[in-house]
Amino acid sequence: MSLVHPFWSDDKQAPYAMFLSIIEDYVHPEEPDLEALQELAKRDDLPTLVTFKNQFREVIANASVLPEDALSTAADYGDGTDEAFLASLA
Repeated sequence: MSLVHPFWSDDKQAPYAMFLSIIEDYVHPEEPDLEALQELAKRDDLPTLVTFKNQFREVIANASVLPEDALSTAADYGDGTDEAFLASLA
């Protein structure tokens, strides 16, 4: 698996930066917190969460919108495709 530099940490305006940042914070295997992510997903009171959910819907619909290896870098998974990983979150 090839990893990319986490550009979303450097450029918060980069495409899908919010989605990748939240995935990195809540799904990364070193400290996964899926319950907290599920609770965040229920909220609509913060613009960042609305952005995250909109980007998540776009990525679920078409994972190829993400730069190659960005999702695997953010989530640090190595067993399967982006689509399989996203399905496990949906």
